[in-house]
Amino acid sequence: MAGRHVQQASSSSSSSSSSSSGSSAAAAPSAPSRKRTPGLSDRERVLQRQASIAGAHWARALRAGDTVVDATCGRGRDTLRLAQLLALASSHGTAGGGTHREPYAGGRVVAIDIQADAVAATEEFVRTSLPDLVAQPVVPTVEYVQRSHESFDGLGLDPGSVGVIAYNLGYLPGQENVDRTVITTARTTVASLTAATKLVRVGGLITVVCYCGHEGGAEEETAVTTWAAGLPKDRWSALAMTWLNRENSPSLLLVERTR
Repeated sequence: MAGRHVQQASSSSSSSSSSSSGSSAAAAPSAPSRKRTPGLSDRERVLQRQASIAGAHWARALRAGDTVVDATCGRGRDTLRLAQLLALASSHGTAGGGTHREPYAGGRVVAIDIQADAVAATEEFVRTSLPDLVAQPVVPTVEYVQRSHESFDGLGLDPGSVGVIAYNLGYLPGQENVDRTVITTARTTVASLTAATKLVRVGGLITVVCYCGHEGGAEEETAVTTWAAGLPKDRWSALAMTWLNRENSPSLLLVERTR
């Protein structure tokens, strides 16, 4: 799973994009293994299971030609999974995805992070991994944007046009050369989530993975769940999932636009 990601209040914005194509058949995403993976810590297994849960909900929500946003792309694992699922949805021609415009026939993925190293790592990871997972004529266009997740202005995202917006809060994952002072904050994340509600289409999802083990993490998790609890229930459905017997394990918030 993408683990913890990055953002702070302000940044300059830059972007790049790429797309790739392959043969005529679509490769279905592999089913999550139920076997205990050797060498993984208990925490890593929790993250792996949580990634599977989030991915299952993304797959259910995505439609052919959708736009999706990884608002805190980090090392790119969520970006890759979203691109793979979007390619699969487009290959199946799921009904109802008529909001997309050319040149995004295969859908559009926007990967955002405030740290240049994270954006570069995501681009490299997706560029080298996606062709092995997806083989079809039409694949998503993937764009890489260095900026804060606080706002989506200037990205060409129309109101009610986005199928999934995913967040992984906290700091950039990794053991070495990671600046753990660059973190998402309660203020910028709630501002981003509020902006996200204007972009998500009916049937679309906002997913948030919250971490509480670092300084400011518990405050941010509380701010996010409080925000979700206040959403109008005639238009939004919000579900929070927590690990009751895993201390400091991340929680998962699923927010669906219902009308």
